[in-house]
Amino acid sequence: MSIPNQSPHPTAAIADQQAGAPSVSSIGTSSSRPPFYSPKLGDEVRFKRSPSHHPEQGIVCGRMFGSRDIEIVDMGAKPLRLDNSQYEVIQP
Repeated sequence: MSIPNQSPHPTAAIADQQAGAPSVSSIGTSSSRPPFYSPKLGDEVRFKRSPSHHPEQGIVCGRMFGSRDIEIVDMGAKPLRLDNSQYEVIQP
């Protein structure tokens, strides 16, 4: 009695990839989240102290390791710590 081969034939896998079938390594690697730009030291950011305040600008002077929180100095030289929902990076 012969035992059927459990693994797929190598040429069949190559034919599937050439036919456009997704490979196992590419399944589940796409992300629906857009990439996040982490501001560098010295970058300008726009932020609001609260929803009713007008937008202000500041300069990044520190970043918190392992999070998207940053420390900034506003235009009045006051230090602030902001989480990622409180600021947006001003692209040059």
